[in-house]
Amino acid sequence: MLQTCPIEHHPRKTQTATLPTAPSIEQDSNGVWQIRSFMLCRQILRSDNTRQAGFNAERVGGALTKMRQPILYLEGELHHQLRSQTAKFFTPSTTNTKHRGIMESLSNELIARLEKKGSADLSQLSLELAVGVAAHVIGLTKSSRRGLAVRIGALALNPNTTAQWKRRLMPFQGAFNVLHFFYRDVKPAMLDRQKKPQDDLISHILGLGYKPFEVLGECVTYGAAGMLTTREFISVCAWHLLERPALRARYLIAGEPERHAILSEILRLEPVIGTIKRRTTATLQLEENGQSTSIPAGALLHLHTYAANADSVTVGENAHELCPQRPLPKSVQEPVLSFGDGHHRCPGSFLAIAETDVFLQRLLALPIKLENKPSITFNPTLDGYEIRNVNLRLEARNA
Repeated sequence: MLQTCPIEHHPRKTQTATLPTAPSIEQDSNGVWQIRSFMLCRQILRSDNTRQAGFNAERVGGALTKMRQPILYLEGELHHQLRSQTAKFFTPSTTNTKHRGIMESLSNELIARLEKKGSADLSQLSLELAVGVAAHVIGLTKSSRRGLAVRIGALALNPNTTAQWKRRLMPFQGAFNVLHFFYRDVKPAMLDRQKKPQDDLISHILGLGYKPFEVLGECVTYGAAGMLTTREFISVCAWHLLERPALRARYLIAGEPERHAILSEILRLEPVIGTIKRRTTATLQLEENGQSTSIPAGALLHLHTYAANADSVTVGENAHELCPQRPLPKSVQEPVLSFGDGHHRCPGSFLAIAETDVFLQRLLALPIKLENKPSITFNPTLDGYEIRNVNLRLEARNA
């Protein structure tokens, strides 16, 4: 498939290219099935014979047998019911009519702060934006945004950036952080919604009879998904656009569909979650290129998002390079598997793209430059990257 990208191609930043010799499916020495092709990953994600195995699902989910499990860990009919009930909070229509105002006001506030100070760490600005928007949708609006941002960030402690002596305390620190989040953010929001229900997630699940710690479970789930991953998405998009003048210029003059396509292509190349984990609940039969593979019940599957998103059979030539407007099969969305697929596909995908777009339109219109190469670490809690030290400086405007 010939690519006709109107601007220069750009290599990825967050991970080296997957070796072309890596097989599309194999079982490693630990018995884990490694899946790298788009078609096989999509078959698995759309199968009813698998369950969630990422985000500590097998450790945390098993401890919640006497409670309603968060939607992230649910499967089957219960999962479908709750997803259908809560989908209304994340649709493109709802995003544009109910959430765009908060995106714009927060973006304007953060940009004004940057202009006043003259410099900022984008990884902090993006966290505040992501937290503010997600808190509005969830209903976590009875505590300060900056304090909430700190507490949300603490929910996904990264052992790779934690001092060695502190790692021994991480299980205790993690429990404290969750309780701190509950008493400072979740409980005040719950008490307020019990008195005055609103059109948000907390009000909805309280109406379903959720108990306090069940509400906490959902807030932790949506907090990590809606805040922490979106933070990285904003940062990686800004990084690409700030370093590529032609891409930045095109983005700033493009209409919304093209801008969203550019952001989606960056995310295809730089998926925040690098590995999607599933465990089979029954024998799973996979088919690709006339070859059939049978995976037994109870097997652990690691679906490699980087490899699947760069599967040239699906995305065409230059698969490891950023190329907006690349032709894709009709059944494949622009971010490919960056938001997952099937019944566990990220419900807030449009919300994440929209808020990133609203903020970056304002940021990139400024005479702003990147002062240094940002640092990248891997967070095993999220199975994804963290971009930090994205230091921005405002240059003097031309007279």
